[in-house]
Amino acid sequence: MAAGKKGRAKKLKNHFTPEQIAALREKIISRLEWHQRGWFDSLTLCREAGIRNRMILKSRQIGATWYFAQEALLMALA
Repeated sequence: MAAGKKGRAKKLKNHFTPEQIAALREKIISRLEWHQRGWFDSLTLCREAGIRNRMILKSRQIGATWYFAQEALLMALA
């Protein structure tokens, strides 16, 4: 950097504010289908019981890939 020039303030990459996280969580939860909502509601029970894996049949037809990607994002932001 040349003398006398001001540098730019560094932006935080991939930074979410608590308000953005809450809004994202609300938006994701509001878009869940009834069976995906059941998976979301059972997440707390699975954590308390130490269960890390869940068995789901026909996962491609019921939106499991989309759901679990959203769940992983919310868990990473928590």
